[in-house]
Amino acid sequence: MKSFLFIFIFGLFFSLHAGVEESVTTMMANNSQKVTSILKDKGISKTKQDVELIKLVDPLFDFKLMGTLCLGKATYTALNEDQKAKFHTVFNKKIKNSYTGKLHLYTDEKLEFEKAKIVKDKRMILQSYLITKTEKKSVVYKFYEADDKRWLIYDVDIFGVSIVQTYRNQFAAALKTKSFEQFLSELNTDAI
Repeated sequence: MKSFLFIFIFGLFFSLHAGVEESVTTMMANNSQKVTSILKDKGISKTKQDVELIKLVDPLFDFKLMGTLCLGKATYTALNEDQKAKFHTVFNKKIKNSYTGKLHLYTDEKLEFEKAKIVKDKRMILQSYLITKTEKKSVVYKFYEADDKRWLIYDVDIFGVSIVQTYRNQFAAALKTKSFEQFLSELNTDAI
């Protein structure tokens, strides 16, 4: 009886996660198609495209967590609430501008997705590939399960390089020689 119960619970757990993994994969593939459609639509301005692209990605990313991770725990916890709020405002603007800017480099590449995989409790990765005429480049989306049970992206490894780690290194180097206010000013003007 105990072994039956264990198998039942394990099977239920596995099937729930398998469903989540499949839904995340499908969601990202559908989102990718929508992004491609927006980018191919030459009837709307770049500014309008950017607005539409941000509408698509905002619900998928946890930009606040991403920014916190980029700043690093020690630095982030040393900030007061006003500094944290200002940082998140500037970081959100920077990351979204960077994202839309990179999307506008799109020509005819294809994005293929493998099935998302749970890698740890409340952590999932989605391996994808950007396929050009000559190359197949890795893009890995890293998700966590938020308190409201949504799976949100907190980092992306692009061609083997983590966005969070790259920004963390840049921010740490800048903060060694600048005050937080100087750092924030430079981040706001894209000097960092």
